[in-house]
Amino acid sequence: MLDPELSQLLDEVRAYEIRDMMHSANPAMYPRMRDNLARDLARFADVLQAHVEDVPNEDIKRFAHSLNGASQSVGAKALGDLFVDLERLAKAGDLATMRCRHAESLTVIERSLMALQQLDVPA
Repeated sequence: MLDPELSQLLDEVRAYEIRDMMHSANPAMYPRMRDNLARDLARFADVLQAHVEDVPNEDIKRFAHSLNGASQSVGAKALGDLFVDLERLAKAGDLATMRCRHAESLTVIERSLMALQQLDVPA
């Protein structure tokens, strides 16, 4: 059973549908997809933190867009919403606000990954 506090971060219907569909195809697929998302979230944080003029704004925008899609595809609605906002800030060229917004959202990122991890095994 998903922790009620964590369930607020997900589109539960979508999350369970995706989890069950992947589990029926290959039990290792859902955990691998979740782990890839976690890896990409960590890479984004590294890129954003280390950003200087050598990383084009377009790359950060594309990365945020990709993370929105990856988040939404597993039902991580709060993460998807966060990356919609971060992509909007990147498009506007406001990397300072983007960094602040990302830093303020680390708990949402961590708790969303915890929620997805609770879905690993179908009940």
